[in-house]
Amino acid sequence: MEYKYNVAISFAGEDRNAARQIAQGLETHGLKVFYDEFEQANLWGKDLYEYLADVYSNQAQFCIMLISKHYAEKAWTTHERKNAQARAFRENKEYILPVKLDDTTLPAIPGTIGYLDLRQLSVEEIVSAVLAKMEKSKATAAINPSLPLPSKSEEQFNIPGIPIPKVKRKISRLEKDKYLKEAFTYIKEYFNRGLQELKKAYSEVDIDFTEIHNFKFVSKVYVEGDLKAQCKIWIGGMMSDNQIAYSEGQFDLNNDNSLNDWITVADDGHEIFLQPSGMGFHYGQTPDKKLYVQEAAEYLWKRFMALLEF
Repeated sequence: MEYKYNVAISFAGEDRNAARQIAQGLETHGLKVFYDEFEQANLWGKDLYEYLADVYSNQAQFCIMLISKHYAEKAWTTHERKNAQARAFRENKEYILPVKLDDTTLPAIPGTIGYLDLRQLSVEEIVSAVLAKMEKSKATAAINPSLPLPSKSEEQFNIPGIPIPKVKRKISRLEKDKYLKEAFTYIKEYFNRGLQELKKAYSEVDIDFTEIHNFKFVSKVYVEGDLKAQCKIWIGGMMSDNQIAYSEGQFDLNNDNSLNDWITVADDGHEIFLQPSGMGFHYGQTPDKKLYVQEAAEYLWKRFMALLEF
Protein backbone atom coordinates (compact mmCIF):
# COMPACT_ATOMS: atom_id res chain seq x y z
CA MET A 1 0.00 0.00 0.00
CA GLU A 2 1.21 3.49 -0.85
CA TYR A 3 1.27 5.95 2.04
CA LYS A 4 1.68 9.72 1.94
CA TYR A 5 4.14 9.51 4.83
CA ASN A 6 6.60 6.85 5.87
CA VAL A 7 6.38 8.00 9.48
CA ALA A 8 4.06 10.25 11.49
CA ILE A 9 5.40 11.53 14.81
CA SER A 10 2.97 12.05 17.71
CA PHE A 11 4.35 14.12 20.58
CA ALA A 12 3.56 16.76 23.19
CA GLY A 13 4.78 20.32 22.66
CA GLU A 14 7.09 20.07 25.68
CA ASP A 15 8.93 17.22 23.89
CA ARG A 16 9.35 19.08 20.61
CA ASN A 17 13.15 19.06 20.72
CA ALA A 18 13.29 15.25 20.67
CA ALA A 19 10.58 15.08 18.00
CA ARG A 20 12.43 17.60 15.82
CA GLN A 21 15.74 15.72 16.04
CA ILE A 22 14.10 12.41 15.14
CA ALA A 23 12.13 13.99 12.28
CA GLN A 24 15.25 15.67 10.87
CA GLY A 25 17.25 12.46 11.18
CA LEU A 26 14.61 10.47 9.31
CA GLU A 27 14.25 13.13 6.63
CA THR A 28 18.03 13.13 6.12
CA HIS A 29 17.71 9.46 5.12
CA GLY A 30 15.06 10.25 2.54
CA LEU A 31 11.93 9.33 4.51
CA LYS A 32 8.76 11.39 4.21
CA VAL A 33 7.90 12.43 7.77
CA PHE A 34 4.74 14.01 9.15
CA TYR A 35 6.08 16.52 11.67
CA ASP A 36 4.12 19.75 12.14
CA GLU A 37 7.06 22.10 11.48
CA PHE A 38 7.54 20.42 8.10
CA GLU A 39 3.83 20.84 7.29
CA GLN A 40 3.06 24.46 8.22
CA ALA A 41 1.89 25.51 4.75
CA ASN A 42 -0.10 22.30 4.31
CA LEU A 43 -1.82 22.64 7.70
CA TRP A 44 -2.68 26.31 7.26
CA GLY A 45 -6.46 26.75 7.15
CA LYS A 46 -7.30 23.06 7.59
CA ASP A 47 -9.71 21.62 10.17
CA LEU A 48 -6.91 20.12 12.26
CA TYR A 49 -9.18 17.85 14.28
CA GLU A 50 -10.34 15.99 11.18
CA TYR A 51 -7.09 16.24 9.25
CA LEU A 52 -4.93 14.87 12.06
CA ALA A 53 -7.40 12.05 12.58
CA ASP A 54 -6.89 11.09 8.93
CA VAL A 55 -3.09 11.39 9.15
CA TYR A 56 -2.75 9.14 12.20
CA SER A 57 -5.35 6.60 11.10
CA ASN A 58 -4.68 6.39 7.34
CA GLN A 59 -1.81 8.37 5.83
CA ALA A 60 1.34 7.00 7.49
CA GLN A 61 3.02 3.61 7.35
CA PHE A 62 4.27 3.89 10.95
CA CYS A 63 3.51 6.17 13.90
CA ILE A 64 6.30 7.07 16.33
CA MET A 65 4.70 7.93 19.67
CA LEU A 66 6.90 9.89 22.11
CA ILE A 67 5.46 8.89 25.49
CA SER A 68 5.96 11.22 28.45
CA LYS A 69 4.02 12.77 31.32
CA HIS A 70 3.22 15.68 29.00
CA TYR A 71 1.98 13.32 26.30
CA ALA A 72 -0.45 11.68 28.74
CA GLU A 73 -1.97 15.05 29.73
CA LYS A 74 -2.64 16.68 26.36
CA ALA A 75 -5.98 16.63 24.55
CA TRP A 76 -4.38 16.74 21.08
CA THR A 77 -1.99 13.87 21.76
CA THR A 78 -4.94 11.86 23.09
CA HIS A 79 -6.76 12.57 19.82
CA GLU A 80 -3.73 11.45 17.80
CA ARG A 81 -3.24 8.35 19.94
CA LYS A 82 -6.89 7.26 19.65
CA ASN A 83 -6.74 7.44 15.87
CA ALA A 84 -3.41 5.64 15.74
CA GLN A 85 -4.77 2.89 17.99
CA ALA A 86 -7.92 2.58 15.89
CA ARG A 87 -5.66 1.96 12.89
CA ALA A 88 -3.55 -0.57 14.82
CA PHE A 89 -6.64 -2.48 15.98
CA ARG A 90 -8.15 -2.34 12.50
CA GLU A 91 -5.11 -3.77 10.74
CA ASN A 92 -3.80 -5.93 13.59
CA LYS A 93 -0.15 -5.39 12.67
CA GLU A 94 2.82 -3.27 13.74
CA TYR A 95 1.98 0.41 13.36
CA ILE A 96 2.60 2.25 16.64
CA LEU A 97 6.31 2.50 17.55
CA PRO A 98 6.47 3.77 21.17
CA VAL A 99 9.51 5.71 22.37
CA LYS A 100 9.68 6.43 26.10
CA LEU A 101 11.00 9.75 27.36
CA ASP A 102 10.25 9.01 31.03
CA ASP A 103 8.50 6.33 33.12
CA THR A 104 4.96 7.37 32.15
CA THR A 105 2.66 4.54 31.10
CA LEU A 106 -0.48 4.89 29.01
CA PRO A 107 -3.30 2.50 29.99
CA ALA A 108 -4.26 2.05 26.35
CA ILE A 109 -0.70 1.01 25.33
CA PRO A 110 -0.15 -2.53 26.66
CA GLY A 111 3.09 -3.14 28.51
CA THR A 112 3.68 -6.10 26.21
CA ILE A 113 4.29 -3.81 23.22
CA GLY A 114 8.00 -3.41 22.53
CA TYR A 115 9.36 0.12 22.94
CA LEU A 116 12.60 2.08 22.72
CA ASP A 117 13.83 4.41 25.47
CA LEU A 118 15.39 7.74 24.52
CA ARG A 119 17.10 7.87 27.92
CA GLN A 120 19.08 4.79 26.96
CA LEU A 121 19.45 5.32 23.21
CA SER A 122 20.61 8.29 21.16
CA VAL A 123 18.48 9.97 18.53
CA GLU A 124 20.73 8.41 15.88
CA GLU A 125 20.04 4.94 17.29
CA ILE A 126 16.28 5.61 17.25
CA VAL A 127 16.56 6.74 13.62
CA SER A 128 18.58 3.63 12.74
CA ALA A 129 15.93 1.41 14.37
CA VAL A 130 13.20 3.07 12.30
CA LEU A 131 15.23 2.58 9.11
CA ALA A 132 15.69 -1.10 9.99
CA LYS A 133 11.94 -1.40 10.54
CA MET A 134 11.31 0.17 7.13
CA GLU A 135 13.74 -2.23 5.44
CA LYS A 136 12.10 -5.22 7.12
CA SER A 137 8.71 -3.99 5.95
CA LYS A 138 9.97 -3.70 2.37
CA ALA A 139 11.46 -7.19 2.49
CA THR A 140 8.18 -8.65 3.77
CA ALA A 141 6.20 -7.00 0.98
CA ALA A 142 8.64 -7.88 -1.81
CA ILE A 143 7.76 -10.46 -4.45
CA ASN A 144 9.69 -13.70 -4.14
CA PRO A 145 13.13 -12.93 -5.71
CA SER A 146 13.48 -16.52 -6.93
CA LEU A 147 10.86 -15.87 -9.63
CA PRO A 148 12.50 -15.75 -13.10
CA LEU A 149 13.13 -12.29 -14.49
CA PRO A 150 11.23 -11.39 -17.67
CA SER A 151 13.06 -11.68 -20.95
CA LYS A 152 13.78 -8.54 -22.99
CA SER A 153 10.72 -9.20 -25.12
CA GLU A 154 8.57 -9.46 -21.99
CA GLU A 155 9.94 -6.18 -20.66
CA GLN A 156 8.19 -4.39 -23.52
CA PHE A 157 4.82 -5.12 -21.87
CA ASN A 158 3.32 -3.37 -18.89
CA ILE A 159 2.88 -6.45 -16.71
CA PRO A 160 0.55 -5.76 -13.75
CA GLY A 161 1.33 -6.90 -10.22
CA ILE A 162 0.56 -10.49 -9.34
CA PRO A 163 -2.89 -10.57 -7.66
CA ILE A 164 -2.71 -11.96 -4.14
CA PRO A 165 -6.00 -12.99 -2.51
CA LYS A 166 -6.98 -11.72 0.91
CA VAL A 167 -6.87 -14.70 3.24
CA LYS A 168 -9.37 -14.69 6.06
CA ARG A 169 -8.21 -15.18 9.62
CA LYS A 170 -9.91 -15.75 12.94
CA ILE A 171 -10.52 -12.47 14.74
CA SER A 172 -10.77 -13.14 18.45
CA ARG A 173 -13.31 -11.83 20.91
CA LEU A 174 -10.45 -10.16 22.78
CA GLU A 175 -9.60 -8.08 19.69
CA LYS A 176 -13.24 -7.11 19.29
CA ASP A 177 -13.61 -6.16 22.94
CA LYS A 178 -10.53 -3.93 22.75
CA TYR A 179 -11.85 -2.32 19.57
CA LEU A 180 -15.24 -1.75 21.22
CA LYS A 181 -13.70 0.02 24.22
CA GLU A 182 -11.46 2.17 22.06
CA ALA A 183 -14.40 3.07 19.81
CA PHE A 184 -16.56 4.03 22.79
CA THR A 185 -13.78 6.18 24.29
CA TYR A 186 -13.41 8.00 20.97
CA ILE A 187 -17.19 8.59 20.70
CA LYS A 188 -17.28 9.88 24.28
CA GLU A 189 -14.51 12.38 23.57
CA TYR A 190 -16.16 13.35 20.28
CA PHE A 191 -19.42 14.21 22.07
CA ASN A 192 -17.63 16.10 24.83
CA ARG A 193 -15.76 18.22 22.30
CA GLY A 194 -18.87 18.62 20.14
CA LEU A 195 -20.85 20.02 23.06
CA GLN A 196 -18.08 22.51 23.82
CA GLU A 197 -18.07 23.68 20.20
CA LEU A 198 -21.88 23.97 20.21
CA LYS A 199 -21.76 26.19 23.30
CA LYS A 200 -19.17 28.43 21.64
CA ALA A 201 -21.34 28.78 18.55
CA TYR A 202 -24.57 29.85 20.33
CA SER A 203 -24.70 32.25 23.27
CA GLU A 204 -28.16 30.98 24.27
CA VAL A 205 -26.96 27.39 24.58
CA ASP A 206 -25.86 25.64 27.77
CA ILE A 207 -24.58 22.09 27.87
CA ASP A 208 -24.05 19.25 30.30
CA PHE A 209 -21.78 16.27 29.76
CA THR A 210 -21.93 13.67 32.53
CA GLU A 211 -19.75 10.56 32.55
CA ILE A 212 -21.70 7.97 34.56
CA HIS A 213 -18.74 5.58 34.42
CA ASN A 214 -16.04 4.67 31.90
CA PHE A 215 -18.53 3.15 29.51
CA LYS A 216 -21.67 5.26 29.91
CA PHE A 217 -22.27 8.99 29.50
CA VAL A 218 -25.14 11.43 29.12
CA SER A 219 -25.17 14.57 26.95
CA LYS A 220 -27.68 17.41 27.38
CA VAL A 221 -28.32 20.64 25.49
CA TYR A 222 -30.31 23.54 26.98
CA VAL A 223 -31.56 26.50 24.94
CA GLU A 224 -32.38 29.56 27.03
CA GLY A 225 -32.59 27.29 30.05
CA ASP A 226 -34.97 24.72 28.53
CA LEU A 227 -33.79 21.15 27.94
CA LYS A 228 -33.97 20.63 24.17
CA ALA A 229 -31.99 17.45 23.61
CA GLN A 230 -30.48 14.68 25.68
CA CYS A 231 -29.03 11.28 24.94
CA LYS A 232 -27.42 8.40 26.77
CA ILE A 233 -24.67 6.31 25.15
CA TRP A 234 -23.21 3.18 26.71
CA ILE A 235 -21.63 -0.19 26.02
CA GLY A 236 -24.28 -2.88 26.07
CA GLY A 237 -27.85 -3.22 24.90
CA MET A 238 -30.83 -5.52 24.90
CA MET A 239 -29.40 -8.12 22.55
CA SER A 240 -25.63 -8.14 23.05
CA ASP A 241 -22.82 -6.77 25.18
CA ASN A 242 -20.85 -6.29 21.97
CA GLN A 243 -22.65 -3.06 21.13
CA ILE A 244 -22.61 0.69 21.65
CA ALA A 245 -26.20 1.63 22.52
CA TYR A 246 -27.92 4.99 22.01
CA SER A 247 -31.04 6.33 23.72
CA GLU A 248 -32.53 9.81 23.26
CA GLY A 249 -35.40 11.86 24.64
CA GLN A 250 -36.80 10.59 27.93
CA PHE A 251 -34.94 7.66 29.46
CA ASP A 252 -34.15 6.04 32.78
CA LEU A 253 -30.52 6.67 33.63
CA ASN A 254 -30.12 3.29 35.33
CA ASN A 255 -32.29 1.16 33.05
CA ASP A 256 -30.35 0.18 29.94
CA ASN A 257 -33.00 -2.10 28.45
CA SER A 258 -34.53 0.63 26.28
CA LEU A 259 -32.72 2.20 23.33
CA ASN A 260 -33.30 3.99 20.03
CA ASP A 261 -30.29 2.78 18.08
CA TRP A 262 -27.14 0.73 18.40
CA ILE A 263 -23.85 -0.03 16.67
CA THR A 264 -22.32 -3.49 16.78
CA VAL A 265 -18.69 -4.55 16.52
CA ALA A 266 -18.30 -6.94 13.58
CA ASP A 267 -15.62 -8.38 11.33
CA ASP A 268 -15.34 -9.93 7.89
CA GLY A 269 -12.33 -12.14 8.57
CA HIS A 270 -9.97 -9.38 7.46
CA GLU A 271 -10.69 -6.37 9.65
CA ILE A 272 -12.84 -5.17 12.54
CA PHE A 273 -15.43 -2.47 12.00
CA LEU A 274 -18.69 -1.10 13.40
CA GLN A 275 -22.04 -2.07 11.90
CA PRO A 276 -25.12 0.17 12.26
CA SER A 277 -28.46 -1.30 13.27
CA GLY A 278 -30.30 0.18 10.31
CA MET A 279 -32.46 2.36 12.54
CA GLY A 280 -30.67 5.38 11.12
CA PHE A 281 -31.69 4.78 7.51
CA HIS A 282 -32.61 8.49 7.29
CA TYR A 283 -28.87 9.14 7.53
CA GLY A 284 -27.93 6.52 4.95
CA GLN A 285 -26.95 3.91 7.55
CA THR A 286 -27.98 0.40 6.55
CA PRO A 287 -27.15 -2.85 8.41
CA ASP A 288 -24.73 -3.93 5.67
CA LYS A 289 -22.63 -0.77 5.89
CA LYS A 290 -19.18 -0.72 7.48
CA LEU A 291 -18.47 2.18 9.81
CA TYR A 292 -15.10 2.98 11.27
CA VAL A 293 -14.69 4.76 14.58
CA GLN A 294 -14.80 8.36 13.39
CA GLU A 295 -17.73 7.65 11.05
CA ALA A 296 -19.66 6.04 13.91
CA ALA A 297 -19.04 9.05 16.15
CA GLU A 298 -20.18 11.42 13.40
CA TYR A 299 -23.34 9.40 12.80
CA LEU A 300 -24.41 9.37 16.45
CA TRP A 301 -23.60 13.05 16.81
CA LYS A 302 -25.70 13.96 13.75
CA ARG A 303 -28.57 11.92 15.13
CA PHE A 304 -28.29 13.75 18.46
CA MET A 305 -28.10 17.17 16.77
CA ALA A 306 -31.27 16.38 14.80
CA LEU A 307 -33.16 16.75 18.11
CA LEU A 308 -32.36 20.47 18.17
CA GLU A 309 -34.54 23.03 16.46
CA PHE A 310 -33.20 26.56 16.47
